Formats: sequence, structure tokens, C-alpha cells
Amino acid sequence: MNSLRLGYHREFAAAPSGSKAINPLAADTSLGYVPGDTGGFIGVPGLTFFSGGLSTQQPAEFNWNSWQVYDNVFLTKGNHSLKFGGSVERIIDNQSTPSQPGGDFEFSSLADFLTNDKASNPPDLLTLIGDAPGIVSRRRMRETIFRVYLQDDLHLRRTLTLNLGIRYEMATVPSETHGKLASLQHLTDPTVIVRSPLFANPTLHNFEPRIGFAWDPFGNAKTAVRGGFGMFDVQILPANLRHTVDGTVPFYASVNGSVPPGSFGPFALTPQPAYTTLSASGTAQRAAFLDPHPKRNYVMQWNLNIQRSLASNATGMIAYVGSRAVHNLMQTDDSSIVLPMTKTPEGYLWPQTLQPTLNPNFGRVPATFWNSDAIFHALEAQVQKRLSHGLSGQVSYTWGRTIDSASGSTDGDQFRNGLSSMFFFDPRLRRGPSDFNQTHNVVFSYTWEIPSPKELSGVLGWAAGGWEYGGIFVASTGVPFTVTIAPDPLGMNSTDAFSFPDIVHGCNPVHGGLNYLNLNCFTLPLATPDISALCVPFSGASVPGTCANLLGNGRRNSIVGPGLINLDMSLFKNNHVKRVSEQFNLQFRVEVFNILNHTNFNPPTANSQVFNGDGSTGGLTPGLLDTTATTSRQVQFAVKVIW
Repeated sequence: MNSLRLGYHREFAAAPSGSKAINPLAADTSLGYVPGDTGGFIGVPGLTFFSGGLSTQQPAEFNWNSWQVYDNVFLTKGNHSLKFGGSVERIIDNQSTPSQPGGDFEFSSLADFLTNDKASNPPDLLTLIGDAPGIVSRRRMRETIFRVYLQDDLHLRRTLTLNLGIRYEMATVPSETHGKLASLQHLTDPTVIVRSPLFANPTLHNFEPRIGFAWDPFGNAKTAVRGGFGMFDVQILPANLRHTVDGTVPFYASVNGSVPPGSFGPFALTPQPAYTTLSASGTAQRAAFLDPHPKRNYVMQWNLNIQRSLASNATGMIAYVGSRAVHNLMQTDDSSIVLPMTKTPEGYLWPQTLQPTLNPNFGRVPATFWNSDAIFHALEAQVQKRLSHGLSGQVSYTWGRTIDSASGSTDGDQFRNGLSSMFFFDPRLRRGPSDFNQTHNVVFSYTWEIPSPKELSGVLGWAAGGWEYGGIFVASTGVPFTVTIAPDPLGMNSTDAFSFPDIVHGCNPVHGGLNYLNLNCFTLPLATPDISALCVPFSGASVPGTCANLLGNGRRNSIVGPGLINLDMSLFKNNHVKRVSEQFNLQFRVEVFNILNHTNFNPPTANSQVFNGDGSTGGLTPGLLDTTATTSRQVQFAVKVIW
């Protein structure tokens, strides 16, 4: 049998346009950092991020179109069940995406913010990032993906089936119809190269073997052992090329860098001189770097599970699942940094004096590398009860552990607990639990079709029958997050710098409660006699011998955030109308989400900076839990028509 399918898929997403100001100050361009714009973003360690005025809501559009053709042939011959075929997908991606509309002022500490950046001695430089006015233009990205495959389900015995297959999948390098793609060929190059395609195609040899089996060891259909292994390639799509598509010279203009404090701050009478000062510099633009020779990015996955019938309507399963990903994509918002001068037994040590960055020709260099990896292992136990006496349900427990050196594929901080510019030069510094790792997870779900009283008929029979009750309970450990020092005690001299503190050995860093962190477990990096002569002391530190230019022993995602407990319930009333059809059902639904009204907090990612850049704790609120992962109790009423 031959099956031919044609498909078209479209997604449209847009940021709001035509916003109006409730507060007139939100529309006041005299408060803007960028000429013609309203007030922009403000970042202060320990405070909620200020989202600015109307200009920061500059509309963005994503138009994703996919045309698809699939052809599959199914052939059964003897004990072989063959499948083979292929597909072609054409991706048309039109997008218009501002990067930093309205501008963004980043302060070093709460004290600097309250004094307009003049509290430090000497005063810190004030970081400003912003789009030039009127620079947003549409990008029209194109890409084609080709796939062919062959698979054979070989029935070796009545109790044993072997699955063998191979797939080939390649993609063209994404291009832009008007050639608006540019990139640095090397991170230190003085100019970008405008060309399409931007990089060598790593997908030309993407052969993906697959093997699996299903075995009934006792031949009584009560036990099944299944397993498999496969390779899966990760294609490079337009969304992965974020900075080289929408944020690099010469097709994008911006200001990026540091300015003197005081009169150039956002609360000065005329905040726009900061922008004027940077825009007059030839080294304040943003230029993206993309590795021109990416390696093949693929994932190897394997699994083994044993399923056993426990009773006539119940089964149990235990399973192991693993995966290994290599040459994963890793992105940073700024990789033009000062590199460490040496690696000591205590960690990386940066120069004592402020040095030029890797690429002083630009104010900011976002970068895309394929130098990350990931490993995942999980054990799962599950008991499932099939429908009997109107009741069905299952309970499962999963222990899982996923470790990587970068978790995002479109941004460094694709997850809210991610870091936007991790250390690109040493993957070991980035290695830690994945941003989405949850070690323990319990799920219990059930559905009960409440029996209808057979002795009732008419209106009473209708009212008493057709009820269905269900629920889902989830309990899991939290996701990890990173504790940092803000903003640049190391002297990386970038627009997106940070550092790690030391974590006291044997001390539990989780305090619990709203003030989640035990601050006694974090200290400033301390110099040993071997490196004390190379250290720069923290100016605001109360402990002598601290080393500002030494990277602490704290690591990415070393602290686990609050766990999650949630129970959702539903009550349905089914009304089958057989006059319309046998399947017609007018279903009334009541669904209650988080019925326990339990508060589930996100990790304190906005309050993860335990020290200021000068070593003081100041007015920070480190470890404060201030956002929730689930809503409060929500009740939803609905009508669903099924036919």
C-alpha cells in the first residue's frame, strides 16, 4: 500500500501593537534613553526588573510557514513488515524582531541605583544596551529539509519481533531572500562578512540507525520486554540563528557599552547623552559570531522496559531511559570578554587591571557555538489499571537526572533560570544539572465513570447518569538555579558579566521559607597564599583577603529550587443525543486547577545575586521567593460538543 500526504502548517505570533499609555509618563519621550523613544528597561540587582514605557513594547512578528510532502510505502511479505519512503519540507519564516527597544540601563548594585550610580568609589561604569530608533526590518528566512527512511519489523518468532531501520535526514543551510545575513568569521575579527549561507552544512552525512525489539519471554502474553536504540539528528533551524538573523551589523544598528555615571544615568535631567556618547563611538555596535564550521549535532537515545500483567485489568512496568547529545548548540548574549590569565588550584583568575576585551571593535558580540553536550538517565516505575467497574487510573514515579553544559537552543537564558552568557571557553565551567532537571516526579491520575442507577428513568435517570469524575496529582522536586555575584568583579569587561561566590563545604544552602537561601553558606572567593599577590580585594568586603578577580567554587545550577505539588480535578456530565448520531455528546464540564490552592514558587532567579560587585550585600534581597510556578485555584466551566 502507498500513502501520499500533503500538508501545510502555519504559526503566527506577534507582540502587542498599538499599546496606549495609562500613565502619561509611559509615553513621554523626554524620559527616553534613545532619542524618540520613551523610557526603557532598568535592571537593578535584587529588584524587580523595570519594563519601561511604550517603546519597550515595540511589536514583533513571527510568521512560520511549512509546506510538506510525505510518501510512504507499506509492504508485508512473509515475516517482514517493510516500510520505506521519504518527505520534503519547505520552511518559510518571515520575522520582524526588535532586540532591545527603548534601551536598557543596568546598575551594579541597589546603592548605585539609589544614588544614580555615584555610590561606588571609584564610581562604576553604567551599562547601556539599546536599539537604534527605526532599525527593525523584516527578515525572510528559507530552508528545505529532506528525509528518506527504510524500516523492517521482522517477526522472528511468535514471541519475538525485531525492528531494524535507517533514516537519512539533511537540511539546507538557512538563507535570507535579500542576503541580510552577516557574521564574524572569527570571534576576534574587526569586521563581519555578509554572505549566505553563513556556515558549512553539517547535515550531509546524517545517517541515523534504529534498532528495537519486543519479546514475550514466557509466551503467555502476560510479560513483555521491550528495548531500543536510535540516533536522531538536530537540524539547524532559523530560530537557532537568532543574533545573526535579527541583531548584527550592517543590517542592525544599536549601542552597547559603558558610560560614565552620574549625569548620564536614566534619572538625569537629560538621559539621552548616554546614548549620544555611545552612538558617536565606532566600537559600540553589535556584531554576531556564528561558528562557520559547526559539527553534526545529534542525540543517541536508548531504553529498556519490562511490563507485566498483575491482574486481569492491571499492569506494572519498570523502565530505564537514557540519552546522550553531542555538539549541542550554545548561545551567549556577549562573548567579547576579558579571558582569565591563569587557572589556579582555586579556580580561574582574571587580570588585576581592566584589559581590552577579545574584540574591542564592537560593543557587544553575541555568539553561537556547537560545543555543548548532555547526558540523561531515568528510571520509571508505573502501575496502570484499565477501565473496570467504571474506574481507571495510573500512578508513576520517575527518578531522572539530566546534566549538560547548556540547555537553551535559541538563547542562553531560554529558561528563566538560565544564564544568558555562560563561559564559552571552558565547557567544564558550564557543566551542571540542566535548567529543566527535576530529579523526582510522582504522577497519579484517575477517571471514574460513575455508575448510573438502573432503576431510574426519564428526567431523574438523565440527571443521575452520565457523570464522570477525574483528577491528576503531581509532586516533583524543583528545578535548579545559579547563585551569582553581580555584576563584574572579575573584570570581564562585557555587557553581560557575572561571577560565582564560594559555597561553604558541608553547609546546606537552602534555608526554606520565603527567604529561601541560607546566606551563611555563601562567601566571597578567598585568596590563598599562593595567589594572594595576584588578587584584587573586594572594596566593600568586611573579610580581608577576599579575591574579586577569582572565580568562586559555586557552579551553574548548584542549588535546587522549591518543589511543586498540584492537584487538578474535573467533573463531567455526558449527554448522549442518539437522535443526532451514536457518537454525539453534549458534555458539560467543571474543571478545577490547583484545587488545594497550594502556592508553588519558582526558584529565586531574580534574587540569586548574593553579593554586589564590590562585595557588599547592601539592600539586596538574595533568595527571596517572589514569583509562582502555578496559578491560584482556578475554576473553569465549559461545554464540549463531541460527534
